[in-house]
Amino acid sequence: MWEIITGILGILGFVISLINFIIIIHSRYLKFTVFFGNYGFTAVTSDKDAMVIEFRIDNNSELPLSITRIQFKSGKKFF
Repeated sequence: MWEIITGILGILGFVISLINFIIIIHSRYLKFTVFFGNYGFTAVTSDKDAMVIEFRIDNNSELPLSITRIQFKSGKKFF
């Protein structure tokens, strides 16, 4: 009788640890979203305009996200 109970508890423990392992692996994937908001030109001074681009990057994972480079392409020029 005790062998059956300990066998069932052992199997349940294994299943629970396997489920926890899968949840941990799934939660560590890199999940992020990029949102582009308003963009256009605005007057900085009376004779100069500036281009304004609003964007947001949301990191939805446990891993840190490092942005090392952002470029803006206008025609054939990169800024």
